[in-house]
Amino acid sequence: MSKIKMIATDIDGTLVNDNRELTDYTIQTLKEAKKQGVYIVLCTGRPLSGVQNLLDKLGLNDENSFVITHNGAQILNVKTKEVIFKSLLSFEEFK
Repeated sequence: MSKIKMIATDIDGTLVNDNRELTDYTIQTLKEAKKQGVYIVLCTGRPLSGVQNLLDKLGLNDENSFVITHNGAQILNVKTKEVIFKSLLSFEEFK
């Protein structure tokens, strides 16, 4: 059996409960996985500012923490805010 290297998870309807809260069990489980070297990547339609509180609660704020935002249109290093990938629409494209 191969070792798990990454857990990529949506937030709403997946990571948080019906009250949009992280449970203690979820927090501890993901923190333990991170301690074992597993990358935990939150994937969301929200911008970084919309998930920062969850990243902080999960301890996902070091140089090895990444987040996928804007429905996959942007990938960021959480600590440095370095953009790893970006394919956002311009305002003109949006209109």
